Amino acid sequence: MQTTLYISETKITPEVKFEPSGILLWKGEAFPEDAPSFFQPVLAWLRGYVKSDYIKEKNSKTFFKSQLMYFNSGARPYILNAIRILNELAQTGHQVEIIWEYDMEGDIDEDDINFSDLIENFAINIQYILK
Repeated sequence: MQTTLYISETKITPEVKFEPSGILLWKGEAFPEDAPSFFQPVLAWLRGYVKSDYIKEKNSKTFFKSQLMYFNSGARPYILNAIRILNELAQTGHQVEIIWEYDMEGDIDEDDINFSDLIENFAINIQYILK
């Protein structure tokens, strides 16, 4: 059985709490100096999760809540990869619910990309994002 993944929030990285029971949460801001070092363990945990015994249980459900108020362009591909992993899981018939909360006032990152437009781009790839 997979263990809980917990990473404490810092000024530049979000809190991550992924439970093997299917409750996944990240919140805060994501602009780590070394995005691969921060996100690779998160993505590895998600890959292990989608292969876990929990997923095989009848009536299992994954609930993912994102409360990232800001992320930069370095974090963006890793965030998208996490969503893609969940999308692949949903395509197997597993029930996945995503709640994506963000701050409308803080919707511009350092590259002047509109946060809400970026979420809509995620929604093109992920057809089950809920707000």
